[in-house]
Amino acid sequence: MVLIPVLLITLLVIYFIGKNSGKAKALAEDAKTLDKEINPNELSYPLTIYKNMADTLYTAMEGFGTDYDTVKSTLSRLNNESDFFELQKAFGNRACTTYLWVITPFAGTLIQWLTDELDDDQKAETTQLLATKNITLTI
Repeated sequence: MVLIPVLLITLLVIYFIGKNSGKAKALAEDAKTLDKEINPNELSYPLTIYKNMADTLYTAMEGFGTDYDTVKSTLSRLNNESDFFELQKAFGNRACTTYLWVITPFAGTLIQWLTDELDDDQKAETTQLLATKNITLTI
C-alpha cells in the first residue's frame, strides 16, 4: 500500500524534471528577445522599480482570486512599450505556489498570467489601458 503513493510521487517528480529541463534555455532566449525590444532611453524607472512592479503583479494574481485593482494600477504606471517589455523581463517565468496548482501546475510569463487570471472584461479593459500608453497588446 505504501508503495503506490511513493511510486506516484516518483513519477510526478520525473515528469516535472523532464518537462522543465528546456525552460532555462527558453527563458534566456526570451530575455534576449525582450532586450532587443527595450529602448533604454525610454525607460521611465530604474530597473529595481520594474522588479517591484513584477512582484506586485505576481502577488495580486497568485493564490485565490485576482486583485484586479492592483493589476490595473500597476500597469497604469507604464508609459511606453519599453516599460512594458522591461516589466515582462522582470516578471520572467513564475510558478503558482498555491496548493491547488499541484494538481494542474501553472507557470508562465506575465502575458500568460494576465491571460489566465483576468476575465474577458478585465482583459479588454487592460488592453485598452495599455493602448492609451501606445502599448500594443491584446490579452
